Amino acid sequence: MAILRGKSLFRQTFFALIAALIMAQVAVVLVVLVLPRDQWGALTLADTVGFLNQDSCVAAPSNDAALTGLRAAWQNAPPTNSAGLQEYPRSTAQLAAALRLPVADVRLYWHRLPPIRLNREVPVMVNGHVTPLDQTIYLGGAVFARRDGARWCVWIMPPPRGTSDWQWRVVLVVVMCLLSLIPVAWGFARRLSRPIRDFADAADHIGRDVAAPALTEAGPQEMRVAARALNDMQRRIQRQLREREAMIGAIAHDLRTPLSRIAFRVETAPDALREPVQRDVAQMTAMIGAAIDHSRAATANLQHERIDLTALLRAMVEEESAVGHHVVWTGGAAVHVMGDATSLRRLFQNLIGNALAYAGAAEVVCCGVDGHAVVRVMDRGPGIAPERMADMFTPFARGEPSRNRETGGVGLGLAIAQTIAHRHGGEISLIPRDGGGLVAEVILPLV
Repeated sequence: MAILRGKSLFRQTFFALIAALIMAQVAVVLVVLVLPRDQWGALTLADTVGFLNQDSCVAAPSNDAALTGLRAAWQNAPPTNSAGLQEYPRSTAQLAAALRLPVADVRLYWHRLPPIRLNREVPVMVNGHVTPLDQTIYLGGAVFARRDGARWCVWIMPPPRGTSDWQWRVVLVVVMCLLSLIPVAWGFARRLSRPIRDFADAADHIGRDVAAPALTEAGPQEMRVAARALNDMQRRIQRQLREREAMIGAIAHDLRTPLSRIAFRVETAPDALREPVQRDVAQMTAMIGAAIDHSRAATANLQHERIDLTALLRAMVEEESAVGHHVVWTGGAAVHVMGDATSLRRLFQNLIGNALAYAGAAEVVCCGVDGHAVVRVMDRGPGIAPERMADMFTPFARGEPSRNRETGGVGLGLAIAQTIAHRHGGEISLIPRDGGGLVAEVILPLV
């Protein structure tokens, strides 16, 4: 496979098929030409005439390997057409005519395989008489006999035992071809699928984390071109996200200055005017901060370290309880993930904060299931309609009317949580809780 390195898929496929065909042909040659042949009965109609025309009834040793196993013996009764034997009246009549005997005094049967008959006859001289005989060859064994007085001289060419030579050779050819093709097919499929699998994994990682490492441009030409295009796309997305972050940062900077002036100027205003304006300023400031956090969540550099997720969540629950929030920890054994502790704290803080804001209490569960860490933040709040749950991860989406604007944020908490979960190779989803309420479930790969 070294000669295929870097070649196009067309060339790799072409050369692999050629190599497979060559190996298959080599297997056929080895089976057909090299392996020894089984010798089994091969008689012609002329042979039967020659044997029956002898005065004795003894099968002399023959140098013809095809006649190995031929035997003769005297019997008191003629052979019968039984045990699957077959006969052809024309051949029996020709045999009797050549021996100058009545048809009733000769017998000719054969086993299993039908004889091979050629179209033309050949003249055969027997005792000074010429008789035309069919060119017939019996390959599956035969029984032929003639009457001599009260006895019968019976000649038997036994059929081949078990599977015929050509049958087991066909089976052997198929097996040899398969054995020779399987390594080629396996190697080629592995070599072809590996860059495609790497490409798919890289595309999935980029979809989850735009800051994922670039794909190595290796493999066939087509895959290198696709990898290069994917890397270029990733760089363009990263550049656009940086530009978006810079734009949001600039807007935030420009807005905070007039917002600060507004807040300062309304300090001396009457209460009826000051308090609504201060609420609007606080809300706008929170929206700007959330928008910056959402933009940075997609592009910030993450630390990749081993984190005890159970300990992290337990500490967060204790912190919430210390300030009077009703958060219950029901986690299990320790589970570990690879990721950024600060980002994961933000993810779970958003979920716990939502539960506290809309239900007044939260329950946190953490466990390991099938190679993944599963964290559930559960509440008994008003919940969300099932058909709207997927939309809640859209930036600025809010759960109105069940989660009203007075108690809600700006609609970026779940979007930020989803971005962080995806960048850690995980998933986040909302599930209705039995008995009322909501479950926010986060699944992260274990290490």
